[in-house]
Amino acid sequence: MATVNSAQTNGSQAPVVLEGRKLDYALRHESARRRAKVALDLINGRVSLGRLNRKQAAAIARVSYAALSKKPTQPLSTMLITAWWKQASHDEHKALVRELGVDKFWDVIADIIG
Repeated sequence: MATVNSAQTNGSQAPVVLEGRKLDYALRHESARRRAKVALDLINGRVSLGRLNRKQAAAIARVSYAALSKKPTQPLSTMLITAWWKQASHDEHKALVRELGVDKFWDVIADIIG
């Protein structure tokens, strides 16, 4: 577990960056005391995490692993716009349509109701 041990240097050096998968492997057979030390290194910035694996991301976000295994049915931008539209007021809707152009909205609506 040399990569995690190398983080025990003075605070002036850049933190050790561990990928989630590597951290999982490094801590697999470690004692609770050693895992707690690594957790403190994460908190104090001596170790930082790079890319997380799905299991770790699910635990941090408090969602099921299965939720991360599903492919989104629509692009993220569409989901964000939809979420905003649902919570926005009528006046905010009008402002957006005016900003983007009434003619473009009308063309899309005409295509849909065809």
